[in-house]
Amino acid sequence: MRKSLFIALLISVTDAKAFHNSIIGLVGPTQVYHNKKGVNLIGTNQLQNTRIVPSDHLEKQPFQTSYESLIVRGGSKQNEIEKDAPSTKNKIIIASLLSIVVAAIAMNYDSIRAFDLKGELSTRLDNLAALGTKGVILYTLAFCLWEVTVGVTTPVETAAGMAFGLKNGIIANAIGKTSGAVIAFLLGRYVLKDAVEKRLEGNELMDLVQDSIRKNPFRVSLIWRFSFLPEQAKNCGLAVLPVKTWQFIAAVLCHGFPFTLLWTFLGNEMGLIVRGVMDQPSRTLKILMSGVYVFGFFISPSMVGLWIKGLRDEKLKKENGSK
Repeated sequence: MRKSLFIALLISVTDAKAFHNSIIGLVGPTQVYHNKKGVNLIGTNQLQNTRIVPSDHLEKQPFQTSYESLIVRGGSKQNEIEKDAPSTKNKIIIASLLSIVVAAIAMNYDSIRAFDLKGELSTRLDNLAALGTKGVILYTLAFCLWEVTVGVTTPVETAAGMAFGLKNGIIANAIGKTSGAVIAFLLGRYVLKDAVEKRLEGNELMDLVQDSIRKNPFRVSLIWRFSFLPEQAKNCGLAVLPVKTWQFIAAVLCHGFPFTLLWTFLGNEMGLIVRGVMDQPSRTLKILMSGVYVFGFFISPSMVGLWIKGLRDEKLKKENGSK
């Protein structure tokens, strides 16, 4: 009986030793810092070569065993799964938020349907207009901040026309949008220059206009304003280019003021319709809106596209000439 137990124990020890050797062979050399007793354990590829050495005879070396060295077959797939985990988590979060929004709309459908948008909007506009000059000033300051941070101006300018009428709306919109653009330009030039340059590094349009803007700074600035870049890129992008402040202001006025007139005029008529003064938009507004569609979908993209094409051709010509 004792002999049988001894043989079984010997087999188990042998198997454990073989398993340990196989693991050590996969992992490779392993070094550990000294333990509480002041010794370092150095393990080699074979268990029988393991030896105990005093810690003062060794130099501290980093722990060489890494997570990747422990990966065996199928490890690469495990890494791929871990890399895909964040994207999967984001999709789940987005789907959950959309589900909550849809559920909230479904639960409050009757209230939403019964909401009097026309009456509520009319009340808000009348309250804002009742502030008089104070309301115009507050709106102008808010619009200036909006231009610096958000940059989408069309709905805001339209709302000003609805609230303050044509004259006061044009004044508030023109001052707010122009001053906001100038503030963003100055911030990009003197405060955020390094961040803007890093952000726009490698941008094709920035590379193409480097030479052209030195020759015709105002014309390039004006065409730049008509491009489909975000408002922040239009303001801060020109800040890191050789454009003078007065040239930037002139480009902003030439590009922005006609649109300010248009959107304020649109908002004014919408306000009159909401208040019941007018039944439908005037013929003048319809003609102006038709012109905006033609200019926005055909003329402006064609103008910017031809300009960029000319810059590319000029750059290619210089590269071929230098060879």
